[in-house]
Amino acid sequence: MHVMTNFDETILTSLVRYGEGDAIVRAFTREHGRISVFCRNAFRPSQKRGSVVQAPARGRIAFKSRATGMAALSELDLGAYTHALASNLRGFALAAYATELAEIFIAEHDPAPQVFDLLDIFLKQAAESEVATADIRAFEFQLLGLCGLLGEDEASTTDLKQMAAVFVRHLKQLKQTPLKSLAFFKQTLTKNPVVATIEP
Repeated sequence: MHVMTNFDETILTSLVRYGEGDAIVRAFTREHGRISVFCRNAFRPSQKRGSVVQAPARGRIAFKSRATGMAALSELDLGAYTHALASNLRGFALAAYATELAEIFIAEHDPAPQVFDLLDIFLKQAAESEVATADIRAFEFQLLGLCGLLGEDEASTTDLKQMAAVFVRHLKQLKQTPLKSLAFFKQTLTKNPVVATIEP
């Protein structure tokens, strides 16, 4: 069976626990798009693999792909702003929101380097500085634009409440149920600028 090892920049968007210690890792990579990879012993340090798996996170990934079946994560080097993100509760919540949007708007195996770069910049900002409501609305509109979903009449909208309404209208076309990140916001933050946008 032919096995190919791929290396790429990545943003880990979410994890699905599989059995006792394994996980299915959802990763948004710059060149290969959004992928799912299997990771054995994901929650324990591994000399072979490197970092303990966590999400959201930024780093570099190596994964082995086969003609059939799920790819397997072989190396993971988490860095950049990952540590700062993990120690910033509000930033982590915003990152969870942004990465969940990436899973909704970007199809698997569809390379979208411009969206990757947009998400990368937003996550770095969330980790290192205060993110204003206007920044969140701008991120959402840029995401719609890069995905070809933002109409010319919508693009001229500058009122933050109207921008929120435009975004949630597009979001609901792809996802009818509440976002998981919304629950995290409600549990951890008393004042959050995202609720008005993502509440059903």
